[in-house]
Amino acid sequence: MFIRECIERVRDEIDKADHAYFVMSDPIMSDDEYDKRVSYLERMEIEYPEFAGEQKIGSDLTPGIKKRKHRVPMLSIRKIYTYEELDKWFNDVKRELQTTQLIASKDQR
Repeated sequence: MFIRECIERVRDEIDKADHAYFVMSDPIMSDDEYDKRVSYLERMEIEYPEFAGEQKIGSDLTPGIKKRKHRVPMLSIRKIYTYEELDKWFNDVKRELQTTQLIASKDQR
């Protein structure tokens, strides 16, 4: 069946990307490409629950890397796709850090 094959192909691509990123520390696709695949898979599994996979539970911890406590909290940027979402994130971070000034940089992706 075509739907099942599409879902399995995307699931396999995500699994390979997870392994490359979390285990090998050598990404094989951009964050945007990965997010699009995950979003597509989530939508397809809702629309076709009979083909839904198992939810994975795991760790992205690389063996041998020591944990360190940050002096300043590491605040997630979430999945941000619009200027409105970015503005809300900046305001949330400023509130969490109790500051009115915030300087940020962006990685080219």
